[in-house]
Amino acid sequence: MADGELRPRLCSVFNENLTYLFYGGVFYRPSNILTRNAMECPVAFVFTPLLLEKIFRLFPFDTGALQKGLFGNWSKHLLPYEKFEIRGSGDYKIASKLVHYIFGENELYLKGYPRTECKNHPDPFPLLFDFYSEDLTASGVDQRQCTIECQGNTEIPFKGNLLWIGFPESMTDDFAKLQRLMEPEIPLFYPYSSHAVFNPIEIAAKLEEVARIQVIERFLRRIS
Repeated sequence: MADGELRPRLCSVFNENLTYLFYGGVFYRPSNILTRNAMECPVAFVFTPLLLEKIFRLFPFDTGALQKGLFGNWSKHLLPYEKFEIRGSGDYKIASKLVHYIFGENELYLKGYPRTECKNHPDPFPLLFDFYSEDLTASGVDQRQCTIECQGNTEIPFKGNLLWIGFPESMTDDFAKLQRLMEPEIPLFYPYSSHAVFNPIEIAAKLEEVARIQVIERFLRRIS
């Protein structure tokens, strides 16, 4: 963060240096445990959709969750990864087109409701429809079941790309330094307060809600 960019790190799933983003919102959920460790406070970033030009590979689910076996019996049906891989090819509209074919519109994508027409598309769309429609909440599966994962292999500069940041108040000084690096293009800042004992997953859900209200809703009607 001090250098004003996100850098690729080694991914154990693909054995490559990658940056991971989710399309359309703040979706990541940390462990559902109570803690006093301030270092476990979530930080959320929302980037401009134009950043998708730098994404070289997309998947219609969280590959990390699949690799960990979090999708239960579905894991064997979703392997190998390659049959779901979509190449970005520098086209920032690829993700929105995928939303169109599976969900019809951005609003339904954010709610995780695939449209039945998805079953009439070529493979593997019918399989994706069944997977998205399966109730896996008893196994602790969250929104990442129906979320588009975007992978990059280059640095992502904050300046010119970052629209919104949610972070704990205790990190205000750190993000003030980032703010100076980004002038005059300053993203929206959302510093939140937390109790000495907190649940990171509850804070992450709040960040998702605030990010949607403050910045994401402006893009909801743009589907192509």
